[in-house]
Amino acid sequence: MKDTPKEFFENQEKIYCKNFKEKWTQITSEGVVRHDGVADRDGYAIVLRHPDEVVKSVSSIATEIGAAVPSMIYQGSSVHTTLALFKMQRRSAEAQSIDYNLVDRISNRIKNSIIPPGELEYRGVLMNRDTVIAEGYANEDFVNCKNKILESINSLSDNFNLRGPWGGHITLARFLESKPADEVRDLFEVIRETKPYVGHHLPVAIDIAYISVQNEAIEMTTMEQYAL
Repeated sequence: MKDTPKEFFENQEKIYCKNFKEKWTQITSEGVVRHDGVADRDGYAIVLRHPDEVVKSVSSIATEIGAAVPSMIYQGSSVHTTLALFKMQRRSAEAQSIDYNLVDRISNRIKNSIIPPGELEYRGVLMNRDTVIAEGYANEDFVNCKNKILESINSLSDNFNLRGPWGGHITLARFLESKPADEVRDLFEVIRETKPYVGHHLPVAIDIAYISVQNEAIEMTTMEQYAL
């Protein structure tokens, strides 16, 4: 779970290449598939929040993607970069609820562990067969930040199904349907022609967030926020 910056960067680059960039030919010939993560589920995350201009750009692109192919899109409060995921589980909308005691325990544990994650760099939009992301690159400060948070949460319990991030990306959309390539040509045009936010920026906050996926839509509720 804890890794060195070198290990993190190598894995990040490997995933971008093998899981995204090298998939373009397959996608344009075989089409897209439904993402496993669009079923009803809920849980918690520690996330980076981005400046308003980044959120607006990402939300706009996500809307275009959703218009081209049925998707669970990330907009507004659901725009984020993950530092940690925990207690994620598949359960119906009726069974979902917030464990406020857990949130308090996490807050008390990590509030003294927050360190600035540094700048993130974004270079454009990438997709594989089930997901579209903004291609983001973390730096050494990000790795140190997420390591410290993961260590803090893990010290509370080893039953949280705790997971860390593989990179500095922002998820834009997850596909809801499997479709052949000839039915998603509009999506390919969006990916080719979109003018995403690119450049460097500093995140504005770290949140403890509750994630709820219901009826193929995602909602993220900020439970606690630490300004950066």
